[in-house]
Amino acid sequence: VRGELVPFFIEEIATNSKGHFIIRFEDVTPEDAEAMVGYELFLPLSFLPPLDGKKFYFHEVVDFDMIDAELGNIGKCAEVIDSSSQPIFKILDGEKEILVPAVDNFIEAIDRQKKEIHLNCPPGLIDLYRSEE
Repeated sequence: VRGELVPFFIEEIATNSKGHFIIRFEDVTPEDAEAMVGYELFLPLSFLPPLDGKKFYFHEVVDFDMIDAELGNIGKCAEVIDSSSQPIFKILDGEKEILVPAVDNFIEAIDRQKKEIHLNCPPGLIDLYRSEE
């Protein structure tokens, strides 16, 4: 049925010279596989290797406290928007929404134990969102 996830069992995995994966699924003919080219593939989150330092998966930082170097806690990460040229933290500060580019220059550290992202935002960026009425 369209829009539903269908489980497949992997029979064999290889990589080509471009680093792309070639996967052979159980009970899938070459003709069926040809029709599936371009489909999205979803894996369980448990398959992702753990990241450290300033690297993060977008889903893992949702609900992290966002701590600015000057202003302290500016809210919680509601999501990481990935629809522009760079990812953007969508931070909720009460009813206010704050958008901060999720770039290395602004991220000082990620504390996974405390569920905090420490930012060093340009002066005035957060105030732009907080001063709106």
